[in-house]
Amino acid sequence: MSVAACADETCPVPSPDGRTDAVTGHLWARGTSLARGHPTHLSPAGFGPAGAGRAARFSPLTGVSHAYVARVETAALLETALRDVGGPDRTVYPPMLAGWSWGRVTTTADLRLADLRDGALAALEIRPDQLTTCSPRHYRCTGAWASALHTAGFDGAVWHSRQATMHRDALNARGGGLAAALLTHVAVEVAAVWSPPADQRVLVADPSGPPRPLLDEDGRPDQLVLELAVLLDITVEA
Repeated sequence: MSVAACADETCPVPSPDGRTDAVTGHLWARGTSLARGHPTHLSPAGFGPAGAGRAARFSPLTGVSHAYVARVETAALLETALRDVGGPDRTVYPPMLAGWSWGRVTTTADLRLADLRDGALAALEIRPDQLTTCSPRHYRCTGAWASALHTAGFDGAVWHSRQATMHRDALNARGGGLAAALLTHVAVEVAAVWSPPADQRVLVADPSGPPRPLLDEDGRPDQLVLELAVLLDITVEA
């Protein structure tokens, strides 16, 4: 059964009603090092305003702040600033980078996350394309899951990056190659952290260096963006 609020009769997202009790918790322990793509006006450790921001897979929630984080820098960028790169036009334009930075953070407390990684979804008899890799047109539907899991007391949700899967498929369509093979064998964890229940001090900026803007004052993309573009066969417009 699809989410009741969805106007699309072919909606793939099942209703969370009666299902969230079966979702297990996955612990990210205190001291976990994570990467984050974030608006430049926020620190790497800063949460966005409660209930604000453009619609994403598991945010925003009414009265709840959120922060998206990932295990690796590339996933952090693909799930935030570069999430619209893909499909026929695999191009990064300067406006997509302006106002975004990336940095690393460390957790200051344990985070109990709703486990929506591929293996956990299989145990729930849910396919990734029904929840964690479905089209952005169903963010309202996946948001219903976020609301239910938040009500259940989870600090956030963790899943395997849709972006990695999307770029793997695009590369395979263009002939595959080493990058496609790499993405086939690497499942990258990304998470949305909600506050409350998590304390907004649960993330602290890595002292090893300041956040780096994705576009410098002269309009040049950060080296990480250029390296990611080469890996994924993406064009970066000057």
